[in-house]
Amino acid sequence: MDNSMALAQIRATFDLLSRDLGKLEQRLMRVPVHLARVASLPPIKPGDEHLPVETIVPRHHTGREAMVTACSAFRDLHIKDGCSKKSARRYPGYCQIRPSQVDDPGQLLALVDCINQAKREIKHLVTDNFESRTARFDALHSQCPGVMTVHLYREISLFAEGDVDSIRCTWLNKDALNTLKPKNAIQWQRSLASLLDAVLAEGRMGDADKTVAMHALASRIESVPPASLRFRRQVKVQPAANVKRSGATKPITAALPILIVQEARIEHKPLPSYAPKERVERSDKTNNTRIGSLHGWTIEQRLA
Repeated sequence: MDNSMALAQIRATFDLLSRDLGKLEQRLMRVPVHLARVASLPPIKPGDEHLPVETIVPRHHTGREAMVTACSAFRDLHIKDGCSKKSARRYPGYCQIRPSQVDDPGQLLALVDCINQAKREIKHLVTDNFESRTARFDALHSQCPGVMTVHLYREISLFAEGDVDSIRCTWLNKDALNTLKPKNAIQWQRSLASLLDAVLAEGRMGDADKTVAMHALASRIESVPPASLRFRRQVKVQPAANVKRSGATKPITAALPILIVQEARIEHKPLPSYAPKERVERSDKTNNTRIGSLHGWTIEQRLA
């Protein structure tokens, strides 16, 4: 697909997404509220993105007010004055709807599915047709002015199998961990070469001392088997939900309110306030040694 066609398709899909989000709001506002609890978190101001988090006190909404907050959260796709453009606004919580109180539950499920499909399609149109980060940013924002990418791409979680036993909101505080994941030896070499190019490019952007340091880091990386390389980055604390279904519990992200369509009553726990606490090392954590750092990532070698 050429770029002009991709841009036109991005705009058309975004228009359909906006229309369907409006339809979802209209439908949800007509539904009797069985259980709804959604939290608003204090917004991060521009320039405060890297300040240490001392405490987070959520503002809880219940009943019809929670449903209104959920609808607003689903439609929150754009930059807001006074809020950081770099930090996502999150709305952890849950809304349970009883199928017997909805005219056509299937239409509600299909509507949410269409919304999530539109989000995925826009993401694929951007990433498949534009290579660089700058080109992708320009393509998306030329067709969707003022949109926040992370808000646009995040999907609505919906459970409608009737098997949710409980949902408990909590705080997730852990590192992001990546590895090189090529499928064959040639891809190993390409991935490693790209990494080394990035390290050396960083060296060329600094003074003589930085150039020497980056060359030394490149040499250390080359001495490590690619399968043993680990890339770790600290991620800011974020809300999550432990969803128990048919006896098995699975944590999921809770950037948006979770929709549950079932008759059976569920146990639930709202998001508590957050205060930092000392993290306990896992007993089964693998031993790693630090090699260096690049662009906020710590590069490590996994030890046998």
